[in-house]
Amino acid sequence: MRNDTGEWKELAAVSESEFARFQAFLASHETTEIEVDGRSIEYSISGEGARCALLLAGGWGGPELAYESILGLEDMCRVLVVDVSGFGDPAGLLRAVHRVLDKVGIRRAVLIGQSMSGILAQVLLRQDSSRIDGMVLINTIAPRKKRCRKWALPLIKVMPLSIFKRLAKKSLSKLGKYQADVSPEIEERLKFKAAFVSHAFTRSATKAKLLNVLKQAYQLNLMDGYTQREVENWNGRLHIISSEDDPYFADIELFRDAFPDLTLTLLPTGYGHIAPQVFREEFFQDIRDFIRRLED
Repeated sequence: MRNDTGEWKELAAVSESEFARFQAFLASHETTEIEVDGRSIEYSISGEGARCALLLAGGWGGPELAYESILGLEDMCRVLVVDVSGFGDPAGLLRAVHRVLDKVGIRRAVLIGQSMSGILAQVLLRQDSSRIDGMVLINTIAPRKKRCRKWALPLIKVMPLSIFKRLAKKSLSKLGKYQADVSPEIEERLKFKAAFVSHAFTRSATKAKLLNVLKQAYQLNLMDGYTQREVENWNGRLHIISSEDDPYFADIELFRDAFPDLTLTLLPTGYGHIAPQVFREEFFQDIRDFIRRLED
């Protein structure tokens, strides 16, 4: 892992306690590289247990982007994070993930995806669900063909990276807004997370990585809604975590139409897209409970 904390030292001014937590994480977690289709892929694996939680990173950072999820889950299961930003096609993403699963000796996993990584998780599931026992989606979209804009990718390809980053940062900042009051401790945590994402984006985002993520999102939407055959061929379970004021909350009905047996946890309103960060302990406990229920 990018464990040179000097690259992140400016975050210490935002929150000493959260920076110390992240610093300790970097010091105790390493990444490994593996080559797939001529591309170098980073992954990290930690924790112990019969179950494995699989998370996909990409776009503007590697496995370190998932550090909170790793810390929140690794004491009850193995946590594998794979950076798939080198692949813009669903088949390539599948090959990369399966190669890493085989490398670390994991046969089946619980797929977890939040926001953009929820899109990547669904791309993987729709390519091959045979190694996925369950999926947790948090504040993310359901596939809708009408979201596809044929002009979007060509426009982004010719757009200068500086402008692209500025627009993307603006979008991320908008998603980070909330209305309800929070304690000073949580406010500091939220400021740190916002600064962390911004720093990671500035430091790691490239045109190629961002385009690959957008290509995956385009392909997911192009496939449109889940078919009955897809659902019947998957023996796993779907769990969704959201809140009624999340921008993507309306898509839950699309998931429910396709997966009538899904389970749903609603976090308190007033915090929009960042409710999982506000209720961090409750959020990870809910995921842990879902993983345990897979044994029932």
